[in-house]
Amino acid sequence: MLHFKYTAFCLIVFVCPYANKLFAWNGDTDKFKIDNLELSLNAPGESGIAYISEESSYNYNATWECTLSFDFTPSSANYVKWYLISDQEDLTSSLNGYFLRIGYTDKNICLYRQNGQSNIKLAEGQAGRLSTPKSKIELRILRDVKGLWTVRSRLSDESNFIDEFETIDNTHERCKYHGFVCVYTSTRSKGFHFTSLYASGNEYIDILPPKPLEIVFNEILFRPFDDGSDFVELYNNSGNILQLSSVKIANRKKEIMLPSYKLYPNAYVVLCSNKDAVCAFYQCKSDTLFVETDLPSMPNDSGYLALLSEDGLVLDSLLYESSMHQALVINNKGVSLERINQNSSSWTSASYSVGYATPGYKNSQFTDFDYANSDTIEWTSSELFSPDNDGNNDVLYVYYKTKVGTYANVWVYHSSGYPIKQLCKNELLSSSGTILWDGRNESGKLCSIGIYVICIETYSEDGISAKKKIPIVLSAKK
Repeated sequence: MLHFKYTAFCLIVFVCPYANKLFAWNGDTDKFKIDNLELSLNAPGESGIAYISEESSYNYNATWECTLSFDFTPSSANYVKWYLISDQEDLTSSLNGYFLRIGYTDKNICLYRQNGQSNIKLAEGQAGRLSTPKSKIELRILRDVKGLWTVRSRLSDESNFIDEFETIDNTHERCKYHGFVCVYTSTRSKGFHFTSLYASGNEYIDILPPKPLEIVFNEILFRPFDDGSDFVELYNNSGNILQLSSVKIANRKKEIMLPSYKLYPNAYVVLCSNKDAVCAFYQCKSDTLFVETDLPSMPNDSGYLALLSEDGLVLDSLLYESSMHQALVINNKGVSLERINQNSSSWTSASYSVGYATPGYKNSQFTDFDYANSDTIEWTSSELFSPDNDGNNDVLYVYYKTKVGTYANVWVYHSSGYPIKQLCKNELLSSSGTILWDGRNESGKLCSIGIYVICIETYSEDGISAKKKIPIVLSAKK
């Protein structure tokens, strides 16, 4: 199993006490020299190919920069291949990686993917860009988490960088080295110069499969509009990049292995059978990540979903019911259920203000109450809520943090003293969590505007008990 460790690192070559030494480099080091923080080809006066490489494992969310100078006009006999990513130390050998070819016949910049001995051109910049004698060019290359490459350049007489090209390719993941290959004739064996080499990005390492609650359900639509599509939104709740192909989605009758897809930390992905059938009814942002796949059956009234590892370990599960929707959502057709945050077991209806679903981005009903920094036993997110499904204080959240082994009863009372609904009955609490009230009474009817009281009774097996009352206001939108 492969993944990427999300650690930023900056590598500035030559700026160190040993800046004029080639101690960190591999390859034909006898054919290069470093002088005054400048790396130069210093080969004998005969035609040849020389490479120099250094360990590097940065390939996503990555930036590479370098200034290249030629004492001549580059040609098909005198040019540079700058390897940004390589799985081999010898850059002239069979390898998997990516390189920029700088110069050559068209005197331009091209991006290649190398598969073993085969080179595939992915994109190329403006022809003739390096057609002047003693060309000097500053290069800046970016690669984002989706494999989007952006290449920019600036000549010595230009004030600003220009965009050479953009292209997407994420075929190769493993990165161990970067460096340069110089192809030269006998009269150009000392005419290649490199300065201001810089690299930063995310490090590539091997990892174990996802653990429970590292990938979680975050939003589901189980009763779509006519001609619409069910969808399941997942969230990466870890600091690692997770591979979906090691995860199965299941109900109680069927398990489906998910397609290969890399899900990055704190990122969402929408699983559905038809992306267009989702985006026809809801806002799909330009960076929304969709994976089209079969899904287990999701009945309109109630159902069960689980995420499983390859060996059947439950990573997350959800038992949903249509009654989990808010009281004002009389017809829940086309309305998704949203998790209030990734570490909560509480769900509620998506707000009408966002079109009743938020596929692939932050939930409309998200709340990020900080349990860790609270020093109280029970508390609420707000003293006032208005269950009108406008996305603003639609649900009352009773947050708690308590000792292990604590049981609770929680009621809602009218200010006149009669009970409205019991939210929690002799339940063993987790160390922290959320209890939700959507404004409905025991009959499922929305309560009238007014003052209510949340009555909390906690007790433990060692005989310790406590009571608390929290006044709240059920209001209407102004």
